[in-house]
This record gives sequence, structure tokens and C-alpha cells, in this order.
Amino acid sequence: MVMHLACAMLRLSMNEALAASTINSAFALGVEKSRGSIERGKCADLVILNTNKWENIIYQFGTHDSLIKYVLVNGKVVHEKK
Repeated sequence: MVMHLACAMLRLSMNEALAASTINSAFALGVEKSRGSIERGKCADLVILNTNKWENIIYQFGTHDSLIKYVLVNGKVVHEKK
């Protein structure tokens, strides 16, 4: 929802909204060394989407339930859409 609003209301590009929601947010919280991007040695806090294009999470506002396949926290699956 926040990425959708950032694009629609603040005119951020989808790539800018993704960066703002990930690495920039981690930096603002002071946890960029362990979170915010996919890198060796960082915590695997991830959302795995059931779509070919990540941009659909922004385009398909309100239908996120159908897009989210897995949610991982610290590398462990905490939610799986069956």
C-alpha cells in the first residue's frame, strides 16, 4: 500500500518506491548492515511473489493476497499461500 501511495501521490517511480521501502528504510532505522537488501550475510526478510513482475505489487493494489506466495523472516517461512 505504501509503495502504491508513493507512486500515485508522491510521483516516485516504482524503482524509487522499492528502494524507499527496502534499503532506504533499513538505513533510516540504522539496520542497513543486516537488512534492506538481498546480500550474503544479511537477514533474509523477504516476500516471494506469485507473479512474473514485481511491479504487480504496486499495480494490483488491494489484491496482495493473491500475489504473495511466501513471507520469510530471518530465512524461515512464516507464511505460505497454499
